[in-house]
Amino acid sequence: MSKIKVDTIQSTQHATSTIGLTSTGATINGDCSATTFTGSGANLTNLPVDLTQLDAANLTSGTISNDRFPAILPAASGTNLTNLPSANLTGALPALDGSALTGISSGVTVQEEGSSLSTAGTTLNFVGAGVTASGTGASKTITVPGGGGSLEFVDKLETSTAVTSLSKTGLEYDKLYRISIPEITYSASTYLDIAPIVDNNTTPANANDCSYVNHVGVTNRASSGYSGSQSYWRINMQGWQSGAYGAYFDVYTSDKCYIMGHYVVLSSGIVHYQHGTIFGSKSLQSNTSNDSNQTGSYAKVNGFKIYNANGYNINSGRILIHKYKES
Repeated sequence: MSKIKVDTIQSTQHATSTIGLTSTGATINGDCSATTFTGSGANLTNLPVDLTQLDAANLTSGTISNDRFPAILPAASGTNLTNLPSANLTGALPALDGSALTGISSGVTVQEEGSSLSTAGTTLNFVGAGVTASGTGASKTITVPGGGGSLEFVDKLETSTAVTSLSKTGLEYDKLYRISIPEITYSASTYLDIAPIVDNNTTPANANDCSYVNHVGVTNRASSGYSGSQSYWRINMQGWQSGAYGAYFDVYTSDKCYIMGHYVVLSSGIVHYQHGTIFGSKSLQSNTSNDSNQTGSYAKVNGFKIYNANGYNINSGRILIHKYKES
């Protein structure tokens, strides 16, 4: 094999275009072009600024400086973008599917004196005489005027068909309630009995610790009667089955429960009218441990059952329940 050994190859057409050969390689002075280049370009220097036709797939390491990015990025998929700081996000979000979002409230929980309604609400509508809602920002003001009488409506019990009793439970402890009976009729000439319910139970205590006094006026006559050790308070007036009858009484829902009230009956028989008063109390009864929120030593009344202890039905009736306001 033949060899030509030289140190420098000079172009006949350009005085400074040379190829210098050394023990470690070759140095080219001037332009060098070829169909392809192979090998490492790690030590290439003085490359032209405007490289074109450079395949980005060949960029495998290093960091592209910030000033090499355009001010507005071209349209691209952001599927794999993570940890974007929220402070740098501006503009309107497009329509998105939020089915997988968590921790987002679907409404406002609305409560009635501490008890949540069955579903959350998205709109609150305040009604009532003099009630106003105002505010243009995130904070709203609801104004409820004071006054309006000393009684606050609680509930209404009503029936137009025969039932064995009408009951109310869940009253607040240590409150004074007014029980009004505009009209009630029984299936027979009998008594109206009121049985106390304690400690958030659903049935009467039946502790045989109720005592009461009735003072009854019949036309021009009057009489009184006392009874103790009963499971109920009894309005001692018969004949509730055919006329217009009414009553009202106050009940104090505590461990020292009492009842006091008035009643009247107007009928078409020999007895043209009756009226009377009732005063009753309930002796102390040990806490039944049915209500974890009632931690007193003794049971507290928070409901009642109106019925007839002799088993007669209520044919029709309407009972209104109000609570006395304390302020």
